[in-house]
Amino acid sequence: MGEENMLAVVCKSYAVAGSLECYDEESGRIDREQHLHAIANEFGKSIKGRFPVICVENM
Repeated sequence: MGEENMLAVVCKSYAVAGSLECYDEESGRIDREQHLHAIANEFGKSIKGRFPVICVENM
């Protein structure tokens, strides 16, 4: 799978994978107070840039 996928987020379904990020309707930017970004914030971390997501729904 390669080194770049070693810290990927793994989801059971495409629905869950699609709900990892929420976008502001007005600006179209990522709402960093919602979903995966909010969980990272609880740990004092921030998610910057892209992150790989692996979905195992059809495996």
